[in-house]
Amino acid sequence: MERVWSVELPNHFGRKVVIVGWLLRLRRLSHVSFVILRDGRGLAQAVLDDARLIEQAAPSTPTPIRAGQASQIHSTCSFAAWS
Repeated sequence: MERVWSVELPNHFGRKVVIVGWLLRLRRLSHVSFVILRDGRGLAQAVLDDARLIEQAAPSTPTPIRAGQASQIHSTCSFAAWS
């Protein structure tokens, strides 16, 4: 997988990528979680809808990940832009 910056995601649609940065926010809902990662150039959001992945990324116990922790997202890019 290729490491990319968040601002380069539109150029990698449909490809497997790695984004490396710091956790800005983690929002865990009942069936989906949202991870916002800040890298050196911007922000990227990952949507987790697999219960196993949600538990790995956001364990309910004993120590969930916290904002500011170094993190990586390995995923297929499905970029969407909002204006």
